[in-house]
Amino acid sequence: MIRRGFWLIITGTGRCGTGYIAHVLNSVNIKCSHEGVFSPNHDPDGPVIPEGLVTDEEIMGRIRIRKKNPWWGWQADSSWMAAPYLERAELEGMTIVHLVRDPKKTIDSMVRTGGFNPSIGGLFWQFQIKYMPELLETESRFERAGLFYTGWNEQIEQYATLRWRVEDDVRDLLDLLDIDYKGKEIFADTTYNSRAGYGPTDLNLNELPEPTLTQLQEMAERYGYEWPDS
Repeated sequence: MIRRGFWLIITGTGRCGTGYIAHVLNSVNIKCSHEGVFSPNHDPDGPVIPEGLVTDEEIMGRIRIRKKNPWWGWQADSSWMAAPYLERAELEGMTIVHLVRDPKKTIDSMVRTGGFNPSIGGLFWQFQIKYMPELLETESRFERAGLFYTGWNEQIEQYATLRWRVEDDVRDLLDLLDIDYKGKEIFADTTYNSRAGYGPTDLNLNELPEPTLTQLQEMAERYGYEWPDS
């Protein structure tokens, strides 16, 4: 069982299931926020900031204050925005779960829901280009999604305690984390955060430019996903 005050960080690319995993953990009595600590503008213990990104120091301050006050009961945060902070000393000793999802489904969802569109993305887009300015090198949201999938996952890989595919049986993840779920009703709605978005994408990953195409193919194979023909 996760000990009191222990911190567990779940992170991936976004549209990969971080919200689902947060619900799973809460359903087995692990207090986990979803983008509550690692977020550009929101802290569950403070006001919403109306405009502008919070600073890195403010985000690390959220971690430090929770570590100093373990009786609050905070145990985990599940957020794609944790990735840039994994190297920070404040996270030393924490368990980092690298959450991945099939690249085709992830990229489709990113584009379909308006991802990488500056006029829609707001603070989230600002956050993405702060840590991946190379996204500005193309105006294609499809290409941006491919770049982001490979680049964001690569930076997580080097710090991850373990990698988990969201499509796999979540009970196996709970076993790896030594979390007791027996007798508890595990959250099972994997579609709860599905979004209609702005229409279907039907993207063909094979149309991505090089070197993004090869990098994505290699990553898909490494993560155990079958590459789509079209």
